[in-house]
Amino acid sequence: YSVFLLIIFGLELAGGITGYVLKQDVQSMLEDSLNTTSKLYGPGNDDITKAWDIMQNDLGCCGVQGPEDWKVAFPNSSLPHSCCPNLALNQDCTLIVTHSTKGCLPSLQATIEHYALVLGGVGIGIGVVQVI
Repeated sequence: YSVFLLIIFGLELAGGITGYVLKQDVQSMLEDSLNTTSKLYGPGNDDITKAWDIMQNDLGCCGVQGPEDWKVAFPNSSLPHSCCPNLALNQDCTLIVTHSTKGCLPSLQATIEHYALVLGGVGIGIGVVQVI
């Protein structure tokens, strides 16, 4: 029984430490994923489109680093409607219209790092309680 507890404690401790160490890699991984999926935004890629719309709506952001990033997916100056949450559905969201000016990468990275730290802390805390 104690050997199994020791193994579980080691795994929890390793998970907690890994959470702290790997948080530095989050930015490059996120930037690559966001840049790749932003090019696929639109009809035919409903899951990616919904994910971007939800993220931009919830985080109040637009594009990876900013609204100009959408020039890859939209040839004119239009933007996804989720970049202009205050517009009516029948109005077009463009770079000229008031929209979110901050990019999603910093907001998403901060959110993920926050929860990674919480999970790491909980893992280490549970391990310490088990030892006591």
